[in-house]
Amino acid sequence: MYRNEKLVPSFSANGLPLDTSYCVKIGAGGIYATASDTAKFGAAFFTGDDTLVSDEAKTAMATRWNDNEYGDDNGLGWDYAEVLRYQQNGVKTVGKGGDVSMDHAFLLTALDEKISVAVLSNGGSSVCNDLVAQVLMDAALQAKGINITDTEQPECTIVDDIPDGYKAYEGWYIMNLMGGGDTLCRVTFPENKYLHLEKITSRKTSYTDYVLTADGDFAELSYEVSESGFDKRLAAGGSSRMSFEKNDDGIFMKSTGGMTYPGLGSFDIKSYTGQKIEENNVSEDVINSIKALDGKKLLLANEKYSSSGYEDVAIGQFHTINEIKGYVFMSGAGADYMLKISDSQHLVSPNTIPSSSSRDLLDITVNTDENSRQTFTTSYGTKYISADGIPEFDASVKTIELTDNASWYSIPDSIANTPVTVTKPEKSAVIVFNKFDEAIYTSHVKDAGNVIPMPKDGKVLFLGQKGDKFDITV
Repeated sequence: MYRNEKLVPSFSANGLPLDTSYCVKIGAGGIYATASDTAKFGAAFFTGDDTLVSDEAKTAMATRWNDNEYGDDNGLGWDYAEVLRYQQNGVKTVGKGGDVSMDHAFLLTALDEKISVAVLSNGGSSVCNDLVAQVLMDAALQAKGINITDTEQPECTIVDDIPDGYKAYEGWYIMNLMGGGDTLCRVTFPENKYLHLEKITSRKTSYTDYVLTADGDFAELSYEVSESGFDKRLAAGGSSRMSFEKNDDGIFMKSTGGMTYPGLGSFDIKSYTGQKIEENNVSEDVINSIKALDGKKLLLANEKYSSSGYEDVAIGQFHTINEIKGYVFMSGAGADYMLKISDSQHLVSPNTIPSSSSRDLLDITVNTDENSRQTFTTSYGTKYISADGIPEFDASVKTIELTDNASWYSIPDSIANTPVTVTKPEKSAVIVFNKFDEAIYTSHVKDAGNVIPMPKDGKVLFLGQKGDKFDITV
């Protein structure tokens, strides 16, 4: 299937039409199929079909791996061995999602009803595909005389005063929803009347308030108390709930409710989503050494020229967290990783949330390379360099010879808005970023020309192999 012209086009996050994207990561990608063929693969797991595996093995695969209702719903090979809305209607379904940088998939199979639905997309996410798959599954089940109805939310009785025992849950949390970006949260109980949740990312701070229910959990309010005069109307009909659990491993936040995707619907969750953390009492010298990174841009530098990572996660940035000692944010591609300062060279994830909220964790090692450049190596194997001190790409630059995989340049005012022609080697790439760190030109674009834009305050990246030469004409 490699370089098969039948493959759908690829598009970057900014909508640039790219040459076909190929994923060859270990454990992800490398197999290409149509939606129809993917659905046929799901059909091999229908009850009574032993094409691939026996019914005994399929039953084992479709059995939820743990008994904790807030743990993941995984089976063996399936992301979801239970989909609550189908289970409540007597239909056994299993589901599997998958995402690489540009391509996304979801497979949903009703085992006994012998219905298999596959939704593949370029862009979006497997969660969005899941919602589309459920709409198609509902229609297919209805054609068989099975109507899927969502369970009505039970009555919610609000408790006026929060018992003092809940004070043990006040404090700081790292919050992460299903392996997305990290959020720093602070839980307080003002005057023991409601739960106030302050949510901090590198980009903004927001607030959500909750009231205690007779069930012992907290229901989300539609409005923030300080803005509404304590309007007790519940958000999402009272379905969005939060609770806490203390066990031998710590104090954890649990969430129940729906993630709403406008135009597609809502995705029900029941999961551990937060973990209480304490101040990190590293020395002031170490704190200050890491604070020196605040606002520093990090530039991806060790991927191959053909890597889609340069259009996806090429530029990151450090942000100091002032609210709690000893932590920083590393942001990139629209998400944050919250990192705990171990020492002046090591930043580690504090996340041990017992669910998929602790997947894809990131650690960073800070170092200096042979060229005296500050480097940042991630636990993913990617290496970034500091944007400080990268050379300017001005009219005096006539030839660029790579001394490594990647050569970054800043775009000065003297050449801004001036088209530049680049003649490049065969196995190489050129990417241009605007001042918002968005890729606005890449030679990976289908039928890309060799005239590149020069956005004010942007950056230009040359990729290839050591010794490659690029000829520049202004």
